[in-house]
Amino acid sequence: MTAKAIVTGGNGYAGSALVRELVRLDIEVHAIANRNSDRLSGLLPADCIHSIGNDWDDLAALVLKLEPDVIYHLAAVHFEPPTLDEMIAMLNCDITLGATLLHGASLCKRRPAFVNLGTYWQFGDAANGYSPNTFYATAKQAMHEMLIYFRNLRGIRAVTLVLYDIFGPDDPRPKLWTKLAQADAGSVFPVTEGRQLIELVHVDDVIRAILLAADMLTHAAPMEPVYAVRSKERVFLRELLEAVRERACLDIQFEWGAIPYQANQIFSPWPGECLPGWEPTIPPVEGIAKLVTDAAAWKESARK
Repeated sequence: MTAKAIVTGGNGYAGSALVRELVRLDIEVHAIANRNSDRLSGLLPADCIHSIGNDWDDLAALVLKLEPDVIYHLAAVHFEPPTLDEMIAMLNCDITLGATLLHGASLCKRRPAFVNLGTYWQFGDAANGYSPNTFYATAKQAMHEMLIYFRNLRGIRAVTLVLYDIFGPDDPRPKLWTKLAQADAGSVFPVTEGRQLIELVHVDDVIRAILLAADMLTHAAPMEPVYAVRSKERVFLRELLEAVRERACLDIQFEWGAIPYQANQIFSPWPGECLPGWEPTIPPVEGIAKLVTDAAAWKESARK
């Protein structure tokens, strides 16, 4: 039998990378999509893209019909600061969608494994424990608590993987390292003072962690309810950017301190326990420098 998976958030950066890898592994992928499924339409057949909206009964019935081996809950909506409507949208995406999938999983004869993605924002600057810095992080933590309920009382093999900052090629998000890759010579970048520690993990390493967690759950390996997917090189933002500028020979300037820190700025991300058997393989300085140099080479070839 062909392995089968349900993926939410497949239209996002990490989600689309996961879908591509699952397809490459010859897994039958079904994506739960919102109105925007442009990236998914190039990855999956139309009958494997399911637009459920807010019909939660239909979604639970779909899980029962498909009986997947694994459910990957990557979907996320982020507004800050949110209006009431935006708060409801985040709750529907993070909690109601996730809880419905977990409920559907609990009805399956052969219950699927469940991999949920969280964020280090759930922990703020706290070394241990929960201290969200946004409503988004609060919703993510609430989804994790929902997972604990289904794990302990409904017998679902489930885990939350806490993600940090992700980087990699073809990233459409307006991240600073993406802007560096697109920068022209002489560009000036206004930035904070750069005193915050950051944890950068390449998207390929993130996908390996997600698949490893699913495999561990499928084979009933002993697992804690939450693990971190962290970099091996925790670095100050200023040190990172200066190292990338030097290694990639960038003709750019950083305007340090031109941007104030946000009121909820995290200076020391949660040092959570990493997923057993996983470690990142692409160092952030080398990885981002390669992205920048590859982008410069592509622009030069395009001119010719």
